[in-house]
Amino acid sequence: MPQTNPKSRTKTVSSSNLQVIDGVRAGFAALLEAGPPASGFDVLSVPELPPGMRLAIDSEAHPNLIIDVSGRHGSRESTEALSVKFLPLGIDGIVAKRLIVACPIEELFMVFDQFVAAIADLATETNVSPDKAAISVIEKWQALLSKKGLPPGGSKVASVIAEMLVLVDCLKQDPLGRVDQWVGPSSQRHDFRRGKTAVEVKSTLQHTGMKVTINGADQLLAPKGGELYIHFVRLEPVPGGDLTLGTLTDRSVANGADRLELHEKLAQVGIPITRLSELEDHQFELRDRITIQVGPSTPRIVPASFVGGETPKGTDDITYKCDLGVVADEKITAAEWQEVVGRLAGDKG
Repeated sequence: MPQTNPKSRTKTVSSSNLQVIDGVRAGFAALLEAGPPASGFDVLSVPELPPGMRLAIDSEAHPNLIIDVSGRHGSRESTEALSVKFLPLGIDGIVAKRLIVACPIEELFMVFDQFVAAIADLATETNVSPDKAAISVIEKWQALLSKKGLPPGGSKVASVIAEMLVLVDCLKQDPLGRVDQWVGPSSQRHDFRRGKTAVEVKSTLQHTGMKVTINGADQLLAPKGGELYIHFVRLEPVPGGDLTLGTLTDRSVANGADRLELHEKLAQVGIPITRLSELEDHQFELRDRITIQVGPSTPRIVPASFVGGETPKGTDDITYKCDLGVVADEKITAAEWQEVVGRLAGDKG
């Protein structure tokens, strides 16, 4: 199969991250369309990848990543999801030792695209050779790919999409591409927090109304000396809708998020990367987003709602419905929301 010459890059900026995954996807699509070889590999270089990285498919039509080896490396164990080998292989008439990583599970082919892009991102951003970047990435991704879990339902997917809309807003204001303000996945009280600023995201698939479920008597408590906002998102399930977990993942990466850190967050909320391809049928369109600062008029149950200022002894798991419609007129402006996002994205909340 004809090859193209990779173009070298000196620096990766956030806008190029999406180009990398698009290039990888297009490259594998071209290889698969041409059909698998009778033996060995069909190899393709794509301009979005650093020199020394090539895409390939083998005789079983499994996607492979082939990387030139620049130094000595210890052996790496293969897993069910990622086969890892160091072998001599001839490319363009030159036989040399190569690192060959294959994905033998069809359900993970889409995930393998992300794995390849993660190596390319690391190699470019840290200016290390692709093989060294691969060694650094492989073990972490093997652990990530070992997380199976049950596929979540549409409501769960919608709630995660609502939170990722906020995450993308934060990433657009953060040149460091951090995702650590997304604290809900680690079972903290609020979905987003940095310093004294917190945001709780609530979503609905209902066409009308603004009733949301509140979990716990402390969920609508602001950080001590700080501010809490409820960000309400209305989504509508629509075939062909532009909001999916895949599109929001791509947007997050395009705005600087580290692929591994992002997928670790998703795994924590019950969306392991191994399930992403199954969830692409959950497609939504955005119908409404409003933000309300929690204050005296906000309908809520907090410890101060009880005699003595604390929840009664022996009670736990307080869950109740809150109708945000009664305070919808108190929503903050779009400019004020961007100020809130800026505090979540910055070093000081």
